[in-house]
Amino acid sequence: MKNKIPKELSPHKQARLALIQFDIAGPFPTSLCRNHYFLLIIDNYSRKNWVIPLKQKSDADKELRKWIIWAENQTGEKLKAA
Repeated sequence: MKNKIPKELSPHKQARLALIQFDIAGPFPTSLCRNHYFLLIIDNYSRKNWVIPLKQKSDADKELRKWIIWAENQTGEKLKAA
């Protein structure tokens, strides 16, 4: 098999919140606030990252929804794709 990893980054979208990518990582050793996981969110336009600590993996949906509302209020734009 041949590894075909692209040498270029994907093209930037033309507006904030046009596309976000997210991932959950963990479990990690327990932090001081008893978190075991984190949610990583990346905006494709600006390539800005947000890291949200999570106590359980199941908290990701609730935290992602809260982040979307916060981001839409901050930018004045609606999320188009995730």
